[in-house]
Amino acid sequence: MESDLKKIIDNPYITLSGGDIKSFMLQSLLGLEYLHSRWILHRDLKPDNLLVSSKGILKLADFGLARVFGTLEGHYSPNVVTRWYRAPELCFKADIYGTGVDIWSLGCVFYELIKRQPLFPSDSEIGQLKKIFDVVGFPDENAWPVCYIIIIIIF
Repeated sequence: MESDLKKIIDNPYITLSGGDIKSFMLQSLLGLEYLHSRWILHRDLKPDNLLVSSKGILKLADFGLARVFGTLEGHYSPNVVTRWYRAPELCFKADIYGTGVDIWSLGCVFYELIKRQPLFPSDSEIGQLKKIFDVVGFPDENAWPVCYIIIIIIF
């Protein structure tokens, strides 16, 4: 592979059309569908781990944090995924999670493809949650008691 999405996003001389972005996202989602249908979580999707050929073929890469999911154990490390692409449940140190963590990461990549800047850049877990809540809002009244208990346990 000649490049990765990070290099493409950061290069001001490369123009991404709507069709380019759609193609990259479709290929990413199809790759993720393939993994998830085989019970594999990638757990570190970010532009650096999406390789692109000169013909525009995208491939998922860096499976160092990938894990099989759906087993009876079902507990995983919450310290996965580069912070800027980390789902809120991982910021809350959840050790039981599923495919949503990969989908969240690709949503962040999608934003970055369009805006050419990260959606949730931060330098801490709390900063990450603040940025997420600023964009998507706080949990509703039904979810908040659980979030509050988790925050007390963690911090």
